[in-house]
Amino acid sequence: MDSKVLNTIKTAAVWLIAAVGVILSIMLFVNIAPDAADNPTQEQLESQASAVSSILNFTLIVVGLVLALIVVFLLLSIVTNFGKQKKSLITAGIMGVLVAIFYSMNTGSTVSKALAEKGATDGDAVMASSGIALFILLFSVAALLALFMGPIMKYVIKK
Repeated sequence: MDSKVLNTIKTAAVWLIAAVGVILSIMLFVNIAPDAADNPTQEQLESQASAVSSILNFTLIVVGLVLALIVVFLLLSIVTNFGKQKKSLITAGIMGVLVAIFYSMNTGSTVSKALAEKGATDGDAVMASSGIALFILLFSVAALLALFMGPIMKYVIKK
């Protein structure tokens, strides 16, 4: 397919997703009664929950499709241009190693009693603490690179 056809398909998909999103948003706002904030009835609560559930389900479907397309195009790109994808694959491998290291470092994380009563598990605590620790590391590296690479690059790139 040429790029014009792909752009047309992409534009149609974007407009379709936007239209469904607008329809679901209107359904949500229609189901919110003005007096529901003061004393909502069970029927109003169920109607609002149904509208929100529809929006969340649609969002999950769109995210799932996007992730599936990313994987498909990534695999196609790797198969057709493996030489150009080496750096990307190495970077993804390093990220996977970092995730595994931080996950194994936080395997002893536990949940407080208050969160355990609400249904949180120790696995949730491990995932959350691993994600926070990895975020702090990556943010620190990015901040240091931004701080030091700016002045350094001024001398490297001479006009």
